[in-house]
Amino acid sequence: MIIVKYTDNTYILKEVTKKLNIDLLNLLIIEFLNRRSELEDGASLTRAYRHLNYVVICCYASLSFETLIEFIESFLNECDIDFKYGVLSEKELDVLKPFLPVISIRKKDQHGGVNNDTLTIDPHVKILSDVLNTYPGIKTFSSCDGHLIGKNEANFYILFTAEKMKNLDLLSSALWTNLELVLQKYELPTIRLMFDYGDWPNIRSSYFEIRIQYAPIQQKEVFEAMNYLAELLTIKD
Repeated sequence: MIIVKYTDNTYILKEVTKKLNIDLLNLLIIEFLNRRSELEDGASLTRAYRHLNYVVICCYASLSFETLIEFIESFLNECDIDFKYGVLSEKELDVLKPFLPVISIRKKDQHGGVNNDTLTIDPHVKILSDVLNTYPGIKTFSSCDGHLIGKNEANFYILFTAEKMKNLDLLSSALWTNLELVLQKYELPTIRLMFDYGDWPNIRSSYFEIRIQYAPIQQKEVFEAMNYLAELLTIKD
């Protein structure tokens, strides 16, 4: 079998035989992510896809490539499957395109994805996410409060779409005003308001994001600050 690195968090297995149990692989991926606190217990999702004689494994951007490849090698060894590293031709990649995440020129790596994630929302991001969804025409579709397992930094982010420009203007104005109040009360890392284009399972359009990259020692303050932002953004009757 040949292991091909597509991005830091997406690998392709080539020349896959029936000996590779794809259902078992997905169950083990869920267990693996649960152990790393990447998922809530009981979450169900598919991270490995079989197509022809290939298997595509897509995982979270927060999962380091060293950790992911260690998992893949361990799985293949347990299944007594010999492997080596190699590359795919452009023609092969075209065949697999529907199963591969988008590589962003700006982010230089995985951007969006093709896999369906868990429907649960990290508890410390849920309050702000719920408030954003009360704004007309605004719909959140991905978020994370930051997972610190084995990392020196984490990301708190919420991604959302805006149905019309006036919907985005209303929320942007509220964010601009209230983030000033948040920053007066809390000493936070940079809070970024950005836009991008994504190729997600149900979102193939421009989208917007609120993102904070922080150190582990800052996590508690980040959570408190974002709950305070949610309170300020709450639409009053």
